[in-house]
Amino acid sequence: MRDWVAEYYERHTSPAGIMTVTDFDMSPDMKYATIFISVLPEAAEKEVLAHADRELRNLREYIKTQAHMRVFPFFKVELDLGEKRRQAFDAVLYRAHEEDKKR
Repeated sequence: MRDWVAEYYERHTSPAGIMTVTDFDMSPDMKYATIFISVLPEAAEKEVLAHADRELRNLREYIKTQAHMRVFPFFKVELDLGEKRRQAFDAVLYRAHEEDKKR
């Protein structure tokens, strides 16, 4: 289902920024699913997240046309803070590596 979610948002994304579906978590009863996203540029996060939220009803309808399931989850979208922290950590490591090369 994650692939269908990513595919949908590739075609229905906000022009304010680039959104990537980084993770997907479904409840054990399959009634609820959380879509985790990252957004570039960071300044566009609020606008892109709001757009993704507005698209949730259409996303659910799209998933119904793709999946053959009895129960279709209700979705929510959240920023992937783990991915954001990982990117910040990578940036710190990169800067440290560049400073070591200069020495």
